[in-house]
Amino acid sequence: MIFESRRVVVAKVLALGGSEFLNRGAIFAFSVLSARILPKEDFGSLGFAIIVAGFLWLVSDGGQTTIGIRDVAQGRREVLDVFREVTGTRLTFSLVILLATSLGLVLEIPDWEVVWLATLFIIAQSLFPAWLFRAKRDYFGYFGAYLKVGALFIAAIVFVTIFRSHVSDAKQFAVIRSSIWIIAAVWALRSALRLLGIPRFRDLTLRPSLNAWLSSAPLAGAGIIAGLFPLMAFLSVKAVGSATDMGDLAAMWQIQQLLLAAAAMLHVLFHPQVYSAASNTKRSVAAVARSQFICSITFVVVAAIALVVFGNGVVARAFGQEFELSARVSMWLAIAIAGLVMRYVAEPYLILGGRISYFPFAACGAGLAGMMLIWMSGGSIEFSIAAYAVAEVCYGACLVGMARKHGNGMVVVSLVFPLVPVIVAYFSFM
Repeated sequence: MIFESRRVVVAKVLALGGSEFLNRGAIFAFSVLSARILPKEDFGSLGFAIIVAGFLWLVSDGGQTTIGIRDVAQGRREVLDVFREVTGTRLTFSLVILLATSLGLVLEIPDWEVVWLATLFIIAQSLFPAWLFRAKRDYFGYFGAYLKVGALFIAAIVFVTIFRSHVSDAKQFAVIRSSIWIIAAVWALRSALRLLGIPRFRDLTLRPSLNAWLSSAPLAGAGIIAGLFPLMAFLSVKAVGSATDMGDLAAMWQIQQLLLAAAAMLHVLFHPQVYSAASNTKRSVAAVARSQFICSITFVVVAAIALVVFGNGVVARAFGQEFELSARVSMWLAIAIAGLVMRYVAEPYLILGGRISYFPFAACGAGLAGMMLIWMSGGSIEFSIAAYAVAEVCYGACLVGMARKHGNGMVVVSLVFPLVPVIVAYFSFM
């Protein structure tokens, strides 16, 4: 049923909005507390570790959740079979990645202990069943899953505030963050098992599948390349900038992530509806697409204004006066949000059209443009973030173009179009 009563739609929006803002708001508050306790350099190290952990999570996911949501929403396979395969595959790859990153500890790479401890988070994400609630359009189950995360982060804030004198190291904060996610994942997994009719954990049999991961290889490759966009910016600043620059960038990054709560809500709300509508009529898909477009445009405009006008003020008030970034950095982060939203909008239509193989081409073109711009930036925070924003917008715009029109011509455009801002930047620096 694509067209639901207004009361049901409002209830779902409130459930989704509440879960996203509670979850991200609690994480943001915990980040503020971290910045208030840790030296600015250590907070920058923690922020870098979280970015690396997020990238490794994309590697371990490999597009499995996206394919799983499609299969469940369209009823292609039994829900329990999809859940066993997706969860088993993600968990297996997470353990492999965690073992591989342990080499950094053996090689004694600077700050790698913080990175590795933050990377424990990917174990939690492999078990976290939010994707199943999305696919089943059980938005109240989704709300409950993230309510657990928010509640645990609030409990952690109280704990750290009480024992503040004993928690003063970036590694301790990384352990706390990862532990929260692991506890929340196991807690939410119990709800998912009840939804699937499985009474106990020991009755769940996971079925990791290499073929499943390979079948989503184009999505996996595109996700890994897209995950490099923010990582490249942080690596550039870490390599050339100062430790305090990393702290500034980590603070502003938290503001952007807070604003993305609304984008995540739209992402969760519309994707299953698109897949479900596809099994009805083209008119149904068009109606969902129209609503998605209007909501997305509204969000981008509001988020951009909020970030540009209030971003630096919020950073200074929340994190402390020593944190400071230019208004142009806020502007570039707002532009990056527009690129992310375009990606969210286009993704399900490309998957429905059987054009999964298009994703890596768009990601490669945008990633190459971002790398070239970062090379020209010289490690400046402003130009590194500008490069990240350009990569996100190019990737999002190419996916939207591919969703509207397919063919080899669009593949060529996706590889050539991102070079335009590179050429413009090159002659501007000349």
